[in-house]
Amino acid sequence: LNRPHPESLAQSVAWLESAIVKDPSLPLAYASLSHALALLAMVPFDVLPPHASMPKARMAAMRALELDPHLPEAHAALAVVRHHYEWDWKGAEDAYQRALALNGEYPGARLRYAWLLLSLSRKAEAFCEIDHAQRTAQETDPHLLVVIRATRAAAFYFAREYDNCIRECFEAMELDPDYFLLHYLLARAH
Repeated sequence: LNRPHPESLAQSVAWLESAIVKDPSLPLAYASLSHALALLAMVPFDVLPPHASMPKARMAAMRALELDPHLPEAHAALAVVRHHYEWDWKGAEDAYQRALALNGEYPGARLRYAWLLLSLSRKAEAFCEIDHAQRTAQETDPHLLVVIRATRAAAFYFAREYDNCIRECFEAMELDPDYFLLHYLLARAH
């Protein structure tokens, strides 16, 4: 799920759907399915049409919350749908903050919350969330590091700090030289 490629996300959807068929009482499987479906419908992937994928993502997040209302991943999954599909900024922020209150060391929630903060022009807060996500991911989920570095590069780009964006892209390419978002941001910054 945390590998930044459409094929990996699509494979995670298939595996998660299979897990849910085998055991429909797994809240983390529903939350993870929600994340995968939402990510596939969002930039930079755009593999699935949002009008088809996001309602399914919402249903999976809600089912996860029904099964475990204290699961941070479920709150973060709902936040992603509210943020990227429903454009419910307040609802998304509340859900991200609830996820982080339940697990302050959850890098995925911090990273996605940073994107919301960037879209709300709260850049300083976004950089804090990105930095915290990176510190945590270095210890717990190194697959997420390239996505975090790409998010920081995007934040620099949006802040019109093009030299910092370029530097961040080149450093992140040491982790994954094929990650397309880094090449896209690098071209934009140039």
